[in-house]
Amino acid sequence: MRLDKLTIKTREGLVAGQDLAARTGQPELLPEHIFLSLAQQEGGLVSPLLKKTGADPQALTDEVTRELDRLPKQQGGLEVGFSRKTRELIEAA
Repeated sequence: MRLDKLTIKTREGLVAGQDLAARTGQPELLPEHIFLSLAQQEGGLVSPLLKKTGADPQALTDEVTRELDRLPKQQGGLEVGFSRKTRELIEAA
């Protein structure tokens, strides 16, 4: 997995996604965390692209947030790792 091949905004999104996962007590970075961090990224492309396709970015982020809220949570010092789905996503990217 070559993270150095990703754009700066994408790497920032991955870090923000890991932070989100840690704050919400989820030990794995999921594609949903990445989506949320990229969709809410200031100066990012995800939200404008969603709008251009006719999608409602706020409705999508709300739905993804609800899905993440349903996942099990852990407490304590979490070290967030990449999930299998996230590894596959990054490899495909």
